[in-house]
Amino acid sequence: MSVFRYHAEVAPDWIDYNGHMRDAYYGLVFSMASDAFLDSVGITTAYRAETGGTVYLLECHTFYLAEVKVGAPLEVGARVLDVDAKRFLVHMTMLSEGRVRAVNERMELHVNQRPAPRSAPLPDTIRGTLDALRLDDAAIAELPQRARVMGFRP
Repeated sequence: MSVFRYHAEVAPDWIDYNGHMRDAYYGLVFSMASDAFLDSVGITTAYRAETGGTVYLLECHTFYLAEVKVGAPLEVGARVLDVDAKRFLVHMTMLSEGRVRAVNERMELHVNQRPAPRSAPLPDTIRGTLDALRLDDAAIAELPQRARVMGFRP
């Protein structure tokens, strides 16, 4: 079960010469879903302005499983896979019309941009929220399309 959902619709200018959504726009949709997910766990515009804290994407893997056409509704679900002091892993599934169309995993890093960007521990409240959303190992093992393991633990 996803802990978060983001909705979009395939725009006409996202379509490539094959008549389906260009690969770059899958990335755009996952990026916008990630921003909305960050807002939901407390890494909001206000948080960034007040603290200088933000998130940088360190690594992502995408599976392109099925095409989507112009006007298709998209729904991205997000699940937390792991969290440590500064980083967290999110697994996202893009659905359209009841079918999984793409899967994206993201390793995010908490950064303080003041006075210059550097990695920084997640605030306890945000880390606690992410920890509470983390799937257990059995649920993680059942997720489809895990490219290769991204993680922090040996």
